Amino acid sequence: MRALVLAAHGSSTNRDACAAVRRLETVLRHEGRFDEVTAAFHRSQPSWSRVLDSLRSEEVVVVPMMAGSGYFCENVLPQEMVLTDRAWDRGERAVRLTPPVGSHLGMPALIARLVDEDLVRLDWAAERSAVVLVGHGTGRHPQSGGTALAHARALKALLPLGDVAAVFLDQQPLIESAFELLSQSQLVVVPFLIGGGEHVVADIPSRLALSIGEGFGSAVCTTDSRRRIAITASPFEQPVLKDMVLDLADAAFADLKVPV
Repeated sequence: MRALVLAAHGSSTNRDACAAVRRLETVLRHEGRFDEVTAAFHRSQPSWSRVLDSLRSEEVVVVPMMAGSGYFCENVLPQEMVLTDRAWDRGERAVRLTPPVGSHLGMPALIARLVDEDLVRLDWAAERSAVVLVGHGTGRHPQSGGTALAHARALKALLPLGDVAAVFLDQQPLIESAFELLSQSQLVVVPFLIGGGEHVVADIPSRLALSIGEGFGSAVCTTDSRRRIAITASPFEQPVLKDMVLDLADAAFADLKVPV
């Protein structure tokens, strides 16, 4: 038997933070590709520390539903699941931990599509526009923010943009520095954040001092009238995310061998 675990941070206070992962869990369970499919959370139930005990499968693949490598992906998740070197073999069970879904090779192209759709919708010229890729980040791990920075570099090669900057909610460069880093008057903000919730609907507009303007997804900066700003949908709420999860899971299952 094979099991797929979608490991997300979650929230004990904000139900919306778990909603997208739970929806994906339901879709994958109904498709029947795996004998068991479950979400697991650091700050919700079922917990990372107990989810493996709830499974009957001999082969288990854990896909971190996270934007990139960092403190929770590299430290907290393996510790709570008692995994070493992304692997765990004991008796008749084998567990493998994949790279985070945010690091999938298809992510830059997905971000580019979302940006391009907003540019077309707003009739903004790409060369006169800049992208602000907003990650969470943390100072607790040296790799935190690395995925967002790599995607920002890739985005420059995919679209003829005026500029691209990766900024963060909780590490340098902070999101408030976006206006200093970028000179363009048209900014497309991409929330590179799993779960969305308050980070997208509250934190980003508040910390950029935005007031919602006319039209879906558009906003006007209240501190700088020369700026026109659009906030895209989160890449982690797109249907293609399911294919990225399956790519990571299939590669891990192909590599996984259950002890006889």
